[in-house]
Amino acid sequence: MSEGDYKPYAPDSTWLYAFTRNLKNQKMLVLNNFRSEENILEIEENWFDGEIVIQNYPDLKVRDNKIQMRPFESVAFLI
Repeated sequence: MSEGDYKPYAPDSTWLYAFTRNLKNQKMLVLNNFRSEENILEIEENWFDGEIVIQNYPDLKVRDNKIQMRPFESVAFLI
C-alpha cells in the first residue's frame, strides 16, 4: 500500500480517508471510515471484480455499487 502512484479518492468527503495506488498493471483502492457512525459510499463497479486484500470486518455490506461503511471500517481492493 505504500508503493505506486497515489491519488486521493473522494477527497471532499468529511468522514472518509480513501486513495488509490497504481503500480504497473495493478490498482488498489483503500477505504477508511474514521467516524463512529455508518456511512454509505458509492464506488465504481469494477472494484468489486477485484480481490479484497484486507478488511477489519468479517463481511462487506454492498448493494448496488454502494458500500455501507460501518464505524471505523477499512477495506482494500486489488485489481
